[in-house]
Amino acid sequence: MKLHIIRSIAALFFLFSGSVASAQTEADGEACIQATQSSADALYADDWESVISLKKQQVKTCWWINDPADIADANSTIGSAYYMLGDLAKSKIAFTHCVKLYYSEPNCHYWLAALALLEKDFSTFEKEKEIAKKIALRIISEGVPTYTKNEILIIKSKARIDVARSVLRKISEF
Repeated sequence: MKLHIIRSIAALFFLFSGSVASAQTEADGEACIQATQSSADALYADDWESVISLKKQQVKTCWWINDPADIADANSTIGSAYYMLGDLAKSKIAFTHCVKLYYSEPNCHYWLAALALLEKDFSTFEKEKEIAKKIALRIISEGVPTYTKNEILIIKSKARIDVARSVLRKISEF
């Protein structure tokens, strides 16, 4: 629930903080907001098929934002949805794409480690687990930026710290 609220607020703040003006059209901004909210609702409802469809739509309609971290996060969510549906091959593709887009996404490395463990690929498991841990610790140590009053940056930083803490908890369960 908390992650759902944070993602919804972050998306809306980001979109209303002047970024809509940089959108191709006002309709692009509205489509992006709708896709973002709908995907968050589907995620909260554990409707994995809809999550995949809506996250792909979100990436397509929010193209003008052009933030690799946001696109990687969408791919991470798509990978998680495929995992929940039991399609491990597509899940691995989404997480690999996430890492290629934005290497500093600890959640994607964590899931690649988990998938490697299922495949009994222990060297990849150890490598991805260590990368996830290193990135998560760095994110937590950096904390929330104090040099800015940009609310969107602060919200995104807090959300990344929450994800990093979650990744560290999950790694400790391996």
